[in-house]
Formats: sequence, C-alpha cells, structure tokens
Amino acid sequence: MKNNQNIKNAVYCGIIFLSALIVLSVCLLCGCASGENTTATAEAVTEETATQPTTEEPCRLLLDSMTLEQKAGQTVVCGLEGTETDDGLKSLIQDKNIGGVILFSKNIESAEQLCQLTNSIKEISYYNYPPLIAADYEGGRVTRFPEEIADMPDAYTFSLAQDNELCFEEGELMGEQLNAFGISTGFSPVFDIWSNPDNTVIADRAYGTTAEQVDQYAVSVMKGLQSKGVIAVGKHFPGHGDTSEDSHYSLPVINKSLEELESLELLPFSEAIKNNVAGIMVGHLLCSQIDSENPASLSKAIVTDLLKNKMGFGGVVFTDDLTMEAVAGMYSSGEASVKAINAGCDMLLVCHGYDNAENAVDSIANAVKSGEIAEERLDDAVYKILRMKRDWNVNVDALSRPDIERINQSVNELIEKINSKAQSKLNAGG
Repeated sequence: MKNNQNIKNAVYCGIIFLSALIVLSVCLLCGCASGENTTATAEAVTEETATQPTTEEPCRLLLDSMTLEQKAGQTVVCGLEGTETDDGLKSLIQDKNIGGVILFSKNIESAEQLCQLTNSIKEISYYNYPPLIAADYEGGRVTRFPEEIADMPDAYTFSLAQDNELCFEEGELMGEQLNAFGISTGFSPVFDIWSNPDNTVIADRAYGTTAEQVDQYAVSVMKGLQSKGVIAVGKHFPGHGDTSEDSHYSLPVINKSLEELESLELLPFSEAIKNNVAGIMVGHLLCSQIDSENPASLSKAIVTDLLKNKMGFGGVVFTDDLTMEAVAGMYSSGEASVKAINAGCDMLLVCHGYDNAENAVDSIANAVKSGEIAEERLDDAVYKILRMKRDWNVNVDALSRPDIERINQSVNELIEKINSKAQSKLNAGG
C-alpha cells in the first residue's frame, strides 16, 4: 500500500508541473498523443520519452495536451450532494474533468469525516487534473468547519481591534486550518466595505465601514492566508457593501457611476491587486450605470474592461455561485456559464446540482464548437487555472489526521488577543 501511494505521489508531481521532465510523463498519462484521458501507469513512460528535452513552458504544454471537453471541465467548480463522494461526483471528475469541488456545511459532519472526504476526492481524481477543493471560510457566521474546530471571530471584530499584525495572524491561522483538511481556498477575505448600515448581507463580514479600514485589514488577512500557501480570493467585486438585497434571492442594483465606484468600492480591490491577490470573485450585482443588462459576473464591461484591463488584474477570476437566484432566475446554468466565460471569468461556481455542473461543462464546449466562445478565450481561462494550481500546489496527496488541538489552541489565543484589543479600543473611544 505504501509503495502504491509513493507511485501515485510521483505521478501526481508530474500533473502539478514540478518540472518539464515530469510534464512529459503527464502528457502520456493524460493522453497527449490521442487527446483522450487514459489510466496509464508511471511504468508506461519509456526511457526515450522520459529523457526527451522540451523548451515549452509546463502549463502551456499541459494545456496543449487537453481536449476541448477537458478544458471546458476545468472552468467549473461543482458542489457535492452528501457527506461522501458518490457516483455523480466521480463522473464529473473522471468524465467531465471538473476543475474544482466546493464543500458546504451539509457535506461536513466531523473533523475525521472531513479528512476522509477530502482524501476520497483526491483518490478519485488520481488520473485526472487535480481539482481545487474549496469551502467558504471567512470566520464569524461564514464557516463550514465541524464543531471540533475553533472558529475565528467575524471580520468586523478584527477591524475594531485596528491591528494589522493581528489580521495577518488571522490569515495565517485560517490558512493552517484550511491546509489541515486539504482545502486550497476559503474564498476569502471579503473586500466589501460596509458603507450601508442597512446592509445585512455583508454587515459584520466586512473588515470595516471605510475603504481605509478594508484596505489595511483585509489585505493583511490576504497576506496571512497566502503566506500559508492558501489561495486568497477577494470578494465580491465590484463591491457588495452598499446594497440591501441578497443575491442568493434577488439581483442587487448598484446605481453608481464608475467614478463613484473608483472613489470607494474599488479601492480595496485595487490594493489587493497591488499586493498580488491570487483570485477575485465577481458578485451577482447589477451596476446599472456601467452595464444595465448583465450582472457583474456576466458582464464583459465589468470583468474584462474594468477588472482585467483597467485595474490590471491577471489572476483567476471566479464567479459567485451561478445557481443563486440572482442569475438562476434568468438563465440556465449552461447559458450563464457561456455568458460568464465570454465576460472574462475563468472559473465558474456551479454549486448545486450535478446536472447543472454537467450542463455548464457541455454548454461551454458546445459554444466553442459553434463559435459562440472563442477557443482562445477558453484557453486563456484554463491556462490561468493550471498556473494557479501549480503555483499554489493543488495536489492529490493523501492527508493524515491534523493536530486539531494545537491549531485550536493558537486560534483561541488569537481570539483572546483580538477581543481584548477590540474592547480596549471601544473603551478608549477608538
């Protein structure tokens, strides 16, 4: 069993591009010659092919080895129905080459079960490109961890403490918690500004009520997360803080000009981009003065023209969940996915319903075949996804049980410090 695991780890090292030499092995495993995914073993790599030189960049080489259907699959992140992997998820990973799996509270019962679940996802992904395993984890009321895991206070409590170092430490410990369970991103931190006191959707999920606060504290958390090898994803671009509607149920409208957004909502995202945030999630928000027809997540004017071209973001652009009512009330998952790719989004969350995820993959592939999506646009998205997975070591290595007691102790010590600092600032009128 140990030898089998060693072989698997060696093969997977090729998939994550540790060297151009191993990438050639990956091409054989993934069917570079035929364009089909295979279950070839490491022993199938001949001495001749193993020593063949290459000057091509590893991610580009892997991209060129993928079929259209495999590329389409990489752009989609699906949800899981239960607490164990099942045939539906296995089919999406092995047949559709799904790019990621997001876990919710319904999927998690205990620390031991969560370890088993992530290991199982990795196990069924062995012969495919490694899926991004994700979960929403912001601290406060947005967490997916089981009861054994000490949760962080909400973001607003950290802003009250007015301490960048404590925010960085928060990011570090959140990163350790996510790493312990094989989760590559918590889709955090929130870069929204709680500028509208009537906004209960964001509220204490924000690191402040001003751009200056969010610039400092959310970016510090981001740096802490990324220092632990976790993919930080800032959300919800271009800013969900001055809304009263919840995009889970309806489409919020932001009636502000670009100049107004640039003077407030966009400032924290600009700061995050300057500090090399790995990902940005675009929200389902209708910016009526910029694009009166499409939510930001489906808007080329917002994603490509503003976020990528004007603000210079070159990382992976995620959509919020396309099965949320703000989008699902207007489009099928397939239609929304095609619009999102054309808008400039790279990785699409389709969190509920295996049929929705499958429809998204098939619709993207068919849209490329029909010319509705330029294959160059899909290639650009997939290339960024592959680069992200390589740079942040997304892998299929099996997990051992984490040292929960040690992590919890560190988190509880931080909670004491942050609550004490926040209280002293409040007492001092700060």
